[in-house]
Amino acid sequence: MKQERGFVYPITLLMCMLILQVLLFQVNLYLVDKHAVYEQERLMQIETLLQLGISEFLNNDVAPVPNQNILFSYPTGTVTLEIATYDNGISNVTVKARLETGHERQAGFRYNWNNKMLDHYWEVS
Repeated sequence: MKQERGFVYPITLLMCMLILQVLLFQVNLYLVDKHAVYEQERLMQIETLLQLGISEFLNNDVAPVPNQNILFSYPTGTVTLEIATYDNGISNVTVKARLETGHERQAGFRYNWNNKMLDHYWEVS
């Protein structure tokens, strides 16, 4: 039998596997970055909705009625404010922003109706 001493085919296979591995790694990095950018855009949209809703609440004359829900609709989603408590001119207000994509974020603050001042702001994803 003839001895075969070919080395080109195994090296070609090894190079193809290496190139394929690098290509798959780069595709994975691209997909992870694309998803991160998408989530960052949604986070910015929901932050904007929260700011718009709170700003609209502060600019409108709303009566301090406990357990009252106030709804603001925007093209990208909705903002719901709930006046949870009212005691001595101070209310705890809960804000919930929801995008059309289903992303949600909740925030809250204490509102002084006499001074029309907002304090103790907090957020939860």
